[in-house]
Amino acid sequence: MRLVRSARPALLAAVLLLPAAAATAADPFAGSAALVDGSCAAPGVTVAGLTAADTGTSVGAATAIPVASFSGSVVAGLIAVVGGPHAIVVRGGPAETDAIVACGDVGGTLTGATDLAFGVASVAGSGTGGVAHLHDVGDGTTAVSVDVFAAGGSGAAPASPAPSAAPAVESISLAGDLYFAGWTIAITSATYDPVAATLAIEGTYENHGDLESNLLIIQQVGGVRLDWNGTVVELRFTDGLHVPAHGTTPATLVAVYPVPEGFSLADAVLTFGQPTDQQATLPLTEGATGTSFLPQPFAATGTAAMKGYATVRINRGQVIAATCFGYVDQIEYTKAGADQLSILLDVTVLGNKQGGQFSSYVTAPDGITGAGTPGGATPSARETKTGKLCYTVPAPVQGTYVVTFEGNERRAKVKLTIP
Repeated sequence: MRLVRSARPALLAAVLLLPAAAATAADPFAGSAALVDGSCAAPGVTVAGLTAADTGTSVGAATAIPVASFSGSVVAGLIAVVGGPHAIVVRGGPAETDAIVACGDVGGTLTGATDLAFGVASVAGSGTGGVAHLHDVGDGTTAVSVDVFAAGGSGAAPASPAPSAAPAVESISLAGDLYFAGWTIAITSATYDPVAATLAIEGTYENHGDLESNLLIIQQVGGVRLDWNGTVVELRFTDGLHVPAHGTTPATLVAVYPVPEGFSLADAVLTFGQPTDQQATLPLTEGATGTSFLPQPFAATGTAAMKGYATVRINRGQVIAATCFGYVDQIEYTKAGADQLSILLDVTVLGNKQGGQFSSYVTAPDGITGAGTPGGATPSARETKTGKLCYTVPAPVQGTYVVTFEGNERRAKVKLTIP
């Protein structure tokens, strides 16, 4: 369930402060907290950002463990929030790109009918945790608050170990193209800072489609991740960048969750797609070569004339690791299965005396027939169209293929030989 952010302030509980001796102020927790869609395993968009409570005078024992408090509200009743799924995330800094240091899925045992408390656990050994509270206000809103036990807060000070050298930042340069689902991807660099726990993979992305597209589609159709010593590190783009037809844009990939302890670029492999897809992979080591099926051009010429109706002239061909949809003059791409490739033909379509709709299909050397997607067009009389026709076939793609064109009870064939 997607909840709507509310401008209504959260209800604040009154706290009774007893007189006490002045104490040394504890270091404040400089992070942030929010209620998000999803779960700690897969946090989604922010439903309600929680505001840090104003701090006052420190009282009591100087060895007390400090707590940071955050609060806010959402326009939904408690039962609706619990029915989410939702989670409380605590980040180590104020930005949504900062690493998650603690998280708790919304759930547990109700107190009465209006209150719920649940734990917010440390993530990746951050040492930060706390308790979250939801309170049904009764007017269609739910107050949300979380008290965080800040990592590294005061408390009784243990003996300090001798300082050690900070782990070095890893940074490498990369080159070479990858291809995935209709995108040419050139990864140029990767940087990992183990102290700040930040990971950034820079590259450029070229959209081969005839319409504007969005980098988030790459995440949606196949996913982007690092495979590291048997552990998967999920990645996301820092922004849902829009890329014009046949345009190129730079973009950055970052980790969705904190990277595992001991992580190193040298042992990681960048992967686009799932094992069931035509994947693109690149080891994050200096000078490494990526693996993907890059578009392979082949000589393709021929003319299919459906007399008095339409003529299709084939100009050139490619084999690509993608499947196609759309129209002859507005083709788009998505991922292909691990056992699939597509034959892509650049064509000129001429509407003859009548014009009209035609379709086409391809017959592979083993006799398997597949329809084109798109495999047809609708030229008007005397109209000329340029574009592409696409046919998904079993991999690998070699041998002689026959493309059959049909329209208005007319048929024509063209043979293509792919080395």
